[in-house]
Amino acid sequence: MRIKLAAAVALSLLTTGNIPFFATQARAEKAGTAPTETITLFSAGITAGSGPEDIVTGPDGDLWFTQQETDEIGRLNPRTGAITEYPVPAANAGVNSGPFGITVGPDGNLWFTEIASNQIGRLNPWTGTVTKFSAGLSPGSKCQSSISSGPAPFGITAGHDGNLWFTEFCGDRIGRINPWTGTITEFSAGLSPGNTCRPAVNTSTIGTFPSWITEGPDRKLWFTEFCGNKIGAIDPWTGTITEYSTGISPSSAPPGSGPDGITTGPDGNIWFAQEIGNEIGRLNPWTGTITEYSTGISPSAGPIKITSGPDGNLWFTEDSGGGGLAQVNPWTGTITELNPALASGSFPVGITAGPDRNIWFTEYDGNVIGRLTLTEGGHR
Repeated sequence: MRIKLAAAVALSLLTTGNIPFFATQARAEKAGTAPTETITLFSAGITAGSGPEDIVTGPDGDLWFTQQETDEIGRLNPRTGAITEYPVPAANAGVNSGPFGITVGPDGNLWFTEIASNQIGRLNPWTGTVTKFSAGLSPGSKCQSSISSGPAPFGITAGHDGNLWFTEFCGDRIGRINPWTGTITEFSAGLSPGNTCRPAVNTSTIGTFPSWITEGPDRKLWFTEFCGNKIGAIDPWTGTITEYSTGISPSSAPPGSGPDGITTGPDGNIWFAQEIGNEIGRLNPWTGTITEYSTGISPSAGPIKITSGPDGNLWFTEDSGGGGLAQVNPWTGTITELNPALASGSFPVGITAGPDRNIWFTEYDGNVIGRLTLTEGGHR
């Protein structure tokens, strides 16, 4: 039942994205090297039709990923390729939990969202024990019937304040959970009403639909608003939310550009994928200036998730008309699509940099985990 989304002024002459010029030049030279890719796919040990979604490097050095369709969390050993699965059943029998976003908490556990059963989950990577939290989550009413009336926790990330922060896709809120007490607090003041931009969504209401979330270099939590066509930031100390939309095309919605995955780049900027607009966006967190890049992206490619790679580039997944995987050079904005051998009908979604300095990604429909190994013309 996966939700497939329809998509410093004084030094300005010597800096780019708040990074000194000389460091910028060196990183640009490294990132500018054309990649030569090798793709390896791992499927042995993955339950059929599991729908691998999000992926992260765990505190144990393994890759951990959510399996939305079969209510499991998977672990992949990057040295051996061995896969282990952990069940995360919902509280009520016959109800899907729908594990979705996943991250590492300050307590050394894996924390994940359950988009279907409207809970936040914690998994101990050493014992496999799963604990669920829901007290403090308010109802939501902006999604299709398969998600009932819950807030649909979506993306999740750790903040420097020692908490986990998550988005509520159907609740139009940002949530915070204390990993030591399990206390949940919700924030919504400052979020715009949004729009109706998805046909499957309850059209009697409108929403901004907060999606993925990441911590920025300013220690704020930055998130995408898929139907609000904005990028939001929440101050973890005050709970104040600020939205940015100037520079995102189209400037009015619906349907908007569908901001989706988001990450902090090596240049100190916030980078995000625009699934409907078919672009990659860059936001300077200090000025709010947004720049978009589309040259090099195939028509209707649908960029989804994005991450910083060990080679100095940003890497992102494409859900339909593109090569499946692509990179953007943060110093030049140059986009290069790869045409790797993915599983049939793969639908790549989640993507992250692994502990082995490779790029790892999930293939939702292909039901595999992929590894992209780069040979970078002498840069490794």
